[in-house]
Amino acid sequence: MRHTIIQALIGSGLLLVGLNASAQPPRADRYYSRGEFENTQSLFRQVRADIDRAERNSDEYVENRPRFDRVRGELSELQRQWDEGEYAPRQVDTVIVALQRVLADNNLTYRDRDALAADLSQLRDFRANHGY
Repeated sequence: MRHTIIQALIGSGLLLVGLNASAQPPRADRYYSRGEFENTQSLFRQVRADIDRAERNSDEYVENRPRFDRVRGELSELQRQWDEGEYAPRQVDTVIVALQRVLADNNLTYRDRDALAADLSQLRDFRANHGY
């Protein structure tokens, strides 16, 4: 009898642990190595900082402001997907196209153009290394 009660308690405990683990939301660190996750977050922050700086350095009345907003929006979606472990390579393509449109703007400073071109290259490398 005592043996049966102990087995029942152990079985119940394992069941509760299993249910608790499956109820937790997915976390990105379950899908990527910690270093890879942090390096990618760093890339996203760098692209965002370069876009913000380029927008600040652009003429106030340039009609291309929506291009900056588009890159930020697409980058935010990519970052959300990456954070939630739902990365879709086509989202990187969308960010790359939006960034190319910003680079086509002739009102960028040389420094901003160089920084954004480097970001574009890094995003292409990221896409090549994380495509499915």
